[in-house]
Amino acid sequence: MKYQRWDLRRPGAPAARRSLERAGLSPLCAALLCARGLDDPQKAAQFLSCFWRGRLGPLAVPVPLTLLGLTLMAAGDGLFIAAILTMKDSWRAGVDESQRTELVTGGLYRLSRNPAFVGFDLLYLGSALALGNLVLAAAVCAAVVMIHLQILEEEKHLEKMFGQPYLAYRREVGRYL
Repeated sequence: MKYQRWDLRRPGAPAARRSLERAGLSPLCAALLCARGLDDPQKAAQFLSCFWRGRLGPLAVPVPLTLLGLTLMAAGDGLFIAAILTMKDSWRAGVDESQRTELVTGGLYRLSRNPAFVGFDLLYLGSALALGNLVLAAAVCAAVVMIHLQILEEEKHLEKMFGQPYLAYRREVGRYL
């Protein structure tokens, strides 16, 4: 019988998985590494180390930058929670054209049309700064773009749903700040 590289039934795979588990990996992680053919603990450690150290993993982050990152994370969480509390029953995730809500323009929404999303962005940026992880930094960039695209869709929906009151609000308050 010919075994594929990812086949956990191939000779040696169960023993290698147990060896990886003894090295401190979770059973799922060990199984996934064996499935990829990384059944030698040394090869697996080299593969994993690129995500935890070196080019792709955490960089040496100066303490002030870590503190800035943690501060941004806390501010982002606080802003997000305050935005939800301000929205009350009008809070929705995504666009649902069948639901009718009120246009919220008070509280934080006097300063930003999207304080919850600004909170997300601060949380993501703070995480990347505090952890110094380049993979996370790339994910943050992708998340910021995706959030911006979602905001553009929601703005179309709000314009259609509320008409002139929303257009007046949009003229007075910035999208982000």
